[in-house]
Amino acid sequence: MDTNVDYKNLAEITVNTQEELDRIPLDFKGRIYVEFGTYDNPAIVENEYSLRVVARKGSCIEARKDAYVEAEDKSMIIAREESNAVANDNSSIEARDNSKVYAYGTSRIVAWGRSRVFSEDDAIIEAREHSTVKAWKRSIIAAYNRSTVIAYNKSSVVAWDKSKVHSENRSSVETHDQSKVTALGYSKVEAYDESTVQAHQQSDVVAYDNSVVVAKESAIVNSYDNSIVVAWGHSSVESEGKSSVTAHDNSSVVARDNSDVTAMDDSTVESYDNSTVELRDNAQLVNV
Repeated sequence: MDTNVDYKNLAEITVNTQEELDRIPLDFKGRIYVEFGTYDNPAIVENEYSLRVVARKGSCIEARKDAYVEAEDKSMIIAREESNAVANDNSSIEARDNSKVYAYGTSRIVAWGRSRVFSEDDAIIEAREHSTVKAWKRSIIAAYNRSTVIAYNKSSVVAWDKSKVHSENRSSVETHDQSKVTALGYSKVEAYDESTVQAHQQSDVVAYDNSVVVAKESAIVNSYDNSIVVAWGHSSVESEGKSSVTAHDNSSVVARDNSDVTAMDDSTVESYDNSTVELRDNAQLVNV
């Protein structure tokens, strides 16, 4: 590149080497396009310019400090420190530290540290540590440690540790440890440890340990240990430990140990050990 570039009169500039990129003054007002860099040897962007620095044509940028970067055309961004990154058009972002990431199109994101992630369309996200994730449409998300996840449409979410998950439509959610899950639509939820789960419509819920589960409509619920389950619609509930179960409509309930069961409508109940059962309507009690 010519070293005598008149940057003040350029609306955009394309760079192919790190030297060309570093030569651009901080007060440059145009768009910077990066067309070099690989995952092992990325282009380094450390400065914040007036416009986002854009990686394109399969290039790779590592954003540091307060850099604002964007990826398009199947490019990749490695976001570090306090950087801010956007991925478009099948691009991918690897976010670390306290970086903030937005993904659109069918982009893919891997975030760890205390990163914050927002995605739309068909994005695939893996978030670790203290990450916060929002995903729409057909996103697939895996969040670990103390992550918070909100997923809409046909999303699939796996959250561990103390994660909080909200999913809608036909989402599938698996949460561990002290997670709290709200799943709507045709969701399927598995929650372990001290999880709290609310599943609506035709959801299928499995909750262990001290979980509290509320399932509506045609949901099927399995809860163990000290769980409390409220199920209605055409629900089927099996609870163990010292669970308390309330089943409505045509539900079928099996309660073991010291469970307290209330069954309404045409429900069928099997209770064992020292359970207390209240039957209403045409409910049937099988084995006590």
